[in-house]
Amino acid sequence: MILRDKKFIRFILIFAAVFAFCYYGAQFITGITVPGGRYNPFIEKYLNFTAWLRTSLIYGSKLLLSLFGTQTYREGEYVLRATEGKGIRLVYGCLGFSVNSFWVAYIVATAGALSKKVWWFFGGLILIWLINVTRLSLVLMAHINGWDFPLGMTHHDWFNIITYICIFIMMYFFERNIKSKQVVPISGERDRKRTGN
Repeated sequence: MILRDKKFIRFILIFAAVFAFCYYGAQFITGITVPGGRYNPFIEKYLNFTAWLRTSLIYGSKLLLSLFGTQTYREGEYVLRATEGKGIRLVYGCLGFSVNSFWVAYIVATAGALSKKVWWFFGGLILIWLINVTRLSLVLMAHINGWDFPLGMTHHDWFNIITYICIFIMMYFFERNIKSKQVVPISGERDRKRTGN
């Protein structure tokens, strides 16, 4: 029975704890970097990773759009605007903390060599960032050209669908990579080790 599997229970507990820490921790940090309420100027100046992520997404989208001939500029802290006038505003919901938290929680909770997990950890976060940059670039292009997203879904829906598909593919290859490193000796090798021959 799956509920008696200690490894599975351990994975679920660690996954839930890390996901909650990352997801709600990001909300907490974001909340105290906004003036008013429990505002903390030290956190805003030195640990405001929400602003860092937003800035990287804006400049990443700016670069990608320039490669396709659309010139843009950053307006204030939140807006990426085309020189033609139309723009997009990157609010908290555009930053992808839920999918990033899911990936971080999965990697932390899964057994495996730390060196391997570090590569997958950062590789996954970079891939999610690239998907988000592509999404935001397409949103601005759609806004400029009057396009609608397919099937009546929003860009948030498409971002989540595509990102989770990519995450599950990464999980498959991560598990496969980890298991391929766990080599079990064949019976002849076991016997030689036991007898010392």
